[in-house]
Amino acid sequence: MNAGTFGADRDIFGAAREFRAIASDFVKAHGVAGASLGIVAAGELVWSAGLGLADRATGRPADERTVYRIASITKTFTATAIVQLRDAGGLRLDDPLVEHLPEARAIRNRFGPMSDITIRRLLDHTSGLQGEPPNRQPLAYSHYTIKELLAVLGDVIVAIAPGSAHKYSNLGYELLGEVIRRVAGRPYRDYVREAITEPLGMRSTTHEPQGALLDRLAVGYNEARYSDDLGLAQLPPPGSMAAGGGLYSSVEDLARWVAQQCRTDATLERGEQQVLAGCSLREMQRPTVVIDPAWLEAQGLGWYGTRRSDLVLIGHSGALDGFQSNVSFLPDEGLGAIVLVNGIAPATELAIWLIEAALPLHRAEQAAARTFPAPPAVPAAWAELLGRYVDPALGDGATVEWRAGRLLLVPDEGARGPHWLEPADDPLTFTIQGGRLAGEAVRFLRGTSGAVERLLAAGYPMIRMMPAGGRPARE
Repeated sequence: MNAGTFGADRDIFGAAREFRAIASDFVKAHGVAGASLGIVAAGELVWSAGLGLADRATGRPADERTVYRIASITKTFTATAIVQLRDAGGLRLDDPLVEHLPEARAIRNRFGPMSDITIRRLLDHTSGLQGEPPNRQPLAYSHYTIKELLAVLGDVIVAIAPGSAHKYSNLGYELLGEVIRRVAGRPYRDYVREAITEPLGMRSTTHEPQGALLDRLAVGYNEARYSDDLGLAQLPPPGSMAAGGGLYSSVEDLARWVAQQCRTDATLERGEQQVLAGCSLREMQRPTVVIDPAWLEAQGLGWYGTRRSDLVLIGHSGALDGFQSNVSFLPDEGLGAIVLVNGIAPATELAIWLIEAALPLHRAEQAAARTFPAPPAVPAAWAELLGRYVDPALGDGATVEWRAGRLLLVPDEGARGPHWLEPADDPLTFTIQGGRLAGEAVRFLRGTSGAVERLLAAGYPMIRMMPAGGRPARE
């Protein structure tokens, strides 16, 4: 599917007809009952469409409020809950699973101790655990409540060495759901509702649609294999697959979820109606485990990255009998797409197409709306720090600059940077944020005259370059 190009005078709303036409062709080509789609830009659902039917029997059409089973997109909520608990001090990502779930000691690991299975490895699918719960019915998939699953962990194996490769595990996420219950001291479903969906106003996102939501629920259909008739899907029984694939949601709600994921500025703190600080969102989205040899996909903490040309889209898909889904977004652009299908079709393909088609229009809109306010003045206490510093042994160095309201350490060309400097209690000491030197200290040193003359950056000594006259340079 080729995104094509739209005229420079178009905006996303103006291109709605083309978006709808391509999406309609997608629905027809794959023979699905219906689909609901949306594009999120600058924190808003700027375009949405419903195509086909949410329910063939009644003729009810699909729209942005139609509720679908979103399957494995649920994992992004589970991962968020884990990171919330980490940020609150309830656990560490490198804690062994057995520290929070002693029953996991029954799992058979021929590669080493069960302490090698950590929370982090469950999040990024490198635990090595088998993908699905034990199957005790040869002709059907076996579903378990979490209580039933814990009772059969003796039948579970670690299939490949932990940390050796990416191996997707639905089972692993079900165990994470139980970790959340024990650390938070309340049921997994209650925690997700109270700590994530309710603060974001996601009123259609739930594990068990009830009341008015039942009237908006899409019916799941399987493929039309031998005729145009679509078979009704068999959903897992209530209480199973809660943490790995149990949520229902709508385009309208998932637009809020995508908008939340685009708050990745590391300076943004978690506030009211926010689920994580910006640095934690960025940490979750950062691809760290390469999935395929071509580096087209890589896994992060719950989210994964898909590389398309010069773009890396962050997202997650969902697939379950009768439903296919995908959310994808470009966090730095503030642009994302949602595709929910009640049928079997490659939702990810359409979501990526929508983003690629909308991106130039979005960028043009952002450029047209951009204002250029006066930059913040340099704080008086930091003005004397600005300037160039050189390593006397190597000859290269860095500059200390004030740009767009931040104090930056900018290494010479060829070194990675710039690095944002976070102030510490000592007014001449800072902590480097991001990059190779992240977490290390930068210390400014005064000479006998009282002026700042030296810099110690992560162990590298540098001397302040002085202009003629011997006084420190002010840039």
